[in-house]
Parts: sequence; structure tokens; C-alpha cells
Amino acid sequence: MKLLNFKNVYENPLPQLESRPCYFPNLCETDDGTLLCCFHMGQAMEAIN
Repeated sequence: MKLLNFKNVYENPLPQLESRPCYFPNLCETDDGTLLCCFHMGQAMEAIN
């Protein structure tokens, strides 16, 4: 495997004001070779948001 490019998927715009960590990232490759990334985002592991 060779890393060709690197980019943040998500960055909290105001980390000093609100905690927004991301959990359980997943990657999958589509039929055309595009990588699709998804994740859960909330203030805490058990938060309702």
C-alpha cells in the first residue's frame, strides 16, 4: 500500500468552545476506486447528539 495523498476528514472548527470528537471511522472503496469515509460524531461516547 502506498500513501498518495493525505487530507483531514473532519476538523472541529471551534475546539475551545465545543467538544466534537469523532468515533469509529470506516473506509470503503466504491466501484470506481473512490474512497468513502464515514464516522460517528458527538460530544461523548454516550451523548444523545
